[in-house]
Amino acid sequence: CAQAFHWFDRAQCRFEFQRILREPGIVLLIWNERMAEGPMEEYDRILQESIPEYCVIGRRHLTDGDIGQFFAPEPCEVVHFPNNQRLDREAFIGRVLSSSYVPNVGNLATKP
Repeated sequence: CAQAFHWFDRAQCRFEFQRILREPGIVLLIWNERMAEGPMEEYDRILQESIPEYCVIGRRHLTDGDIGQFFAPEPCEVVHFPNNQRLDREAFIGRVLSSSYVPNVGNLATKP
């Protein structure tokens, strides 16, 4: 469920994992998180002002505690790996437009 776990209803997801897993029942959750500091603070501000839904759907960050609670009482290991992206202008625009919280180009609202 890479890049999608934050969308799932955790109780239903846990039930489904328990239903389909067989011993040893290993689960791996993977996703990218964007740092909200430096230039990305301005990016976040623009998203919040331009996309009303962003505050709801763009901020579904899970803490290590959330993940531990999901797997409890079973133990889990949380590991963080750096995944820095260096993008030129064209790649940055493509990355922004591929985000689930950004409307399709044809649906972008314009402000007067």
